[in-house]
Amino acid sequence: MLNKFVIALFIASSLGCEVAFPNGIVVNYAVDDRKVTFDFAVPPSIYVAWSWVGFGMKKAEDGYSMINGDYVSMIIESGLIEDRTGGVRNGRPKTDDQVGGVDSLCDKNKATAADGMMHFTWARDFTTGDSVDLIIVPGNHYYFQWAVGEVANGVLKHHVDKGFAPVIFGICDAPSFLEI
Repeated sequence: MLNKFVIALFIASSLGCEVAFPNGIVVNYAVDDRKVTFDFAVPPSIYVAWSWVGFGMKKAEDGYSMINGDYVSMIIESGLIEDRTGGVRNGRPKTDDQVGGVDSLCDKNKATAADGMMHFTWARDFTTGDSVDLIIVPGNHYYFQWAVGEVANGVLKHHVDKGFAPVIFGICDAPSFLEI
């Protein structure tokens, strides 16, 4: 019940931005001081078909490969949300703690809304102090990325589908925190 309350509060926030991908995944984010809260909404067509979903954020000048990206993986069945990094090569992002970083995500939740969308939410500071985390700067250009795939023996397998969208962090179609 608490998870649904947290998601309802998030969706009601007027200081948020939304990025909708063609496959039905919708990423909303809202800012409170120096912290950002993400809501990664997944449609049934994806969470019924796949075992994991992923979200990534990269500086636009770095391109849209996985190199130097900051990633979050979400396991559909268990609701496990993990902080990951793209590192220096294309490949499965490692958890931050596997490469000397720390899990900088907090307030992790998973819930399914009345419309059938599965929501994964988490928060993090713009600047986490973790050397493998992206420093988020409102007004800067980024790529938001998504991916889906299978899990075998507890290990995320290579994505079977992926995509990205260019964003200017904090610049939204609706009034945003940069415009207030």
